[in-house]
Amino acid sequence: MNRPLGQAGAQAVRWSVLTSAARLVLQLLIQIWLARMLGPQVFGVFAIGLVTLTLAGFLAGFGLSWNLMQRAELEEADIRFAWT
Repeated sequence: MNRPLGQAGAQAVRWSVLTSAARLVLQLLIQIWLARMLGPQVFGVFAIGLVTLTLAGFLAGFGLSWNLMQRAELEEADIRFAWT
């Protein structure tokens, strides 16, 4: 387990790319399956909800937690703001 840091980092990047690609393919297949099962009207409502939740998740993880990690001293208000 004494691999150089560069090799460990490269392997981590490969795994990250692989899992992201697999998740993308699975999401696409499931959405195609749902579109065929639900029909156009119901799937349209589902798609609006999916876009809303995806956008909310993106905005929630917009880097506020990274900001907390970079601060030398944290206040209670900073933590509450990031978690809200």
